[in-house]
Amino acid sequence: MELDQETRRDLMDAYNDLHREAEAAINALPTTTDPELKHALFRAIHNVKGNAGMMQLEPIVAFTHEMEELVSALRRGSLVLHPMISELLLIGLDRLQDLHQAELFGGTSVETNAIALLQKSFKAIAGADQLEAQSIAEESLNTLAQGIQSPPTTIVVPLDSLDARDLEDQGNIDDLIFFQELSLELDAQIPHWQGRSGQLFDWAMKINQLTCTPVNYDQLAAAIYMHDIGMNLVDRKLWQRDQQAYPESESALFKHPRWGAELLTRMHGWQDAAGIVLQHHELLDGSGYPNRIVGADIHPGAKILAILDNFFQLTQGPVDPSRRQSTIRALSAINSRIGSHFEEELVHCFNHIVRSEVRAGNI
Repeated sequence: MELDQETRRDLMDAYNDLHREAEAAINALPTTTDPELKHALFRAIHNVKGNAGMMQLEPIVAFTHEMEELVSALRRGSLVLHPMISELLLIGLDRLQDLHQAELFGGTSVETNAIALLQKSFKAIAGADQLEAQSIAEESLNTLAQGIQSPPTTIVVPLDSLDARDLEDQGNIDDLIFFQELSLELDAQIPHWQGRSGQLFDWAMKINQLTCTPVNYDQLAAAIYMHDIGMNLVDRKLWQRDQQAYPESESALFKHPRWGAELLTRMHGWQDAAGIVLQHHELLDGSGYPNRIVGADIHPGAKILAILDNFFQLTQGPVDPSRRQSTIRALSAINSRIGSHFEEELVHCFNHIVRSEVRAGNI
């Protein structure tokens, strides 16, 4: 069926609304016995399937059907919503969003292996008893995590300690200390960001060492500390809002990269860092901001920062803790956007770092 652009946008908007309803129900169910939440979850999934069926979007219908069967089992009471089943459903909602984007607008890659695994898992869980269902969910989550690739061993290098001795230009130390202090002050203004700058710095530098063509240490360090400094010029009330709910032209949030970059350009020797800051919300397919540049035109340091900023926004960004995503869900989201938003080599390096942090018990 041929759909006009307005219909496509309406369908995407409808899915986003239903996604939020379903996610809210999944997150609330473990803390309440209210049966209406189960009905609300079923209605949301059923309506997604109905909308897709009406427009003959068969891949979405097939995927949603198995999810609907699982939710039906929960609604009947034959299954209890175990945390691992919840996690699988939430990841399923995210991949459904990718399917909608691909089916309605094209140009978006979908993780076909993950889609197939989730679809198979939903079907198996729907027909299982509670213990078997939990086991299937756990195995599926492990498989999803294992399917996320790390970089080839040929490009892995030792992760040396990063301190002032590594600086190529000792004259930059004072500036970097100043940038770090500004970053820590910003963290202090946002309670759930405590320690964010240090973690982001550590991960970015490790990813940089894993790449074939590392970015200049000093410039990347400055950009990491200064990339969100423009948020100081944004009304504090906007910090707690969902950026996706506001058009770029109407939200000062979308101007903060430019403000941070302008500050760096006024300081001698930090033009490269300014470019990274300006572009850290740009995406490979040109859907980022503020300038909607694409692919090779984006600074390599900005590509690293974009991955990490997105990950921390998913896991730490929302003020409401119930809206923060688990590590595996956020990891799956990042990997689902390889090629469209993020560079494959850098995502594989990122996966390696996250796995190392999980094994070390740091996250």
